[in-house]
Amino acid sequence: MKTLTRWAVSVLLLCCGCATLPRGPSERALYLDLRKMVDSSEDGGWTVDWLRLQGNAEPALRSVCQVEPATRSALDAWLAERVARAGGPAEQAYRANGKHLDRVAETLSLERTRALLSYANEHAAKDCPFWLTPKPSFRGEQGDSGRWVLLGETQAFGTITLPSKVPALGGGGRVFLGHGLGSQLTLALGADMAASGTFIPSQGGAQGIDAYLTFASPVLLRVTRFSRLFDVELAPVIRRASGKKTWPPGARIQLGYGFSSVRTSPFMPYFMFYVGYEIHPTNGRYAVDHTIQLGTRLSLDLAL
Repeated sequence: MKTLTRWAVSVLLLCCGCATLPRGPSERALYLDLRKMVDSSEDGGWTVDWLRLQGNAEPALRSVCQVEPATRSALDAWLAERVARAGGPAEQAYRANGKHLDRVAETLSLERTRALLSYANEHAAKDCPFWLTPKPSFRGEQGDSGRWVLLGETQAFGTITLPSKVPALGGGGRVFLGHGLGSQLTLALGADMAASGTFIPSQGGAQGIDAYLTFASPVLLRVTRFSRLFDVELAPVIRRASGKKTWPPGARIQLGYGFSSVRTSPFMPYFMFYVGYEIHPTNGRYAVDHTIQLGTRLSLDLAL
């Protein structure tokens, strides 16, 4: 369990460190906002540039309007440098690399981010509303940096318990209170309740249905990389089942990978796949069991 936990945290920190970011806090926040919009659009299949630029205009302006013109210019220069270091322009690199689009994906994303910045900057003077003015301490609109967030999640999952090899299907709900520790890290504490229906063989040889509830208090560490989310969580778990004691509690570790939408209001939807492992110790009557869980989550991030 300790080895798995260390491995999971190491993977998350590696994901956090793999993106090169601008140094200035406002410049960095603006880049992350714009790059997330580009990243989300590319997931949907970015083909016609002007259509995607127009589609991202409103959330882009929501961020650009809150950043000083000098900071926008600094970000533009930083993006131009990153494109050059990545071998750009993208079209030139594409032709030089045998027309393999995957080899110039990062360069193309950087160019699109710069184009979105330029597009929003051109419209800022006439389209920025009067209540959105430059802030020296702009922290971004698309992430959790420096703010409290409420995370609400619904989940559906399948499990198998070993060594008995008993499968189950279940669902539940979770709520977390979290805080953005920086531009890419969120730490949250929550409560989790889930119900499962287990198909087990009865004494007569037929199939019976057993049900149980689980209650957990997970601690969640989330790394955000543009529109991608990487989660690791640890939790004590209490399982309530017919004829079985709930004490002592078990333990759980879960790893998640998901995608978040562009935030256009205080609510930001996201979707996740996850895998989990639980261990429930013996209580004198029942042996230790191990539960493997696979599931999905539909969720909302509410900025407080």
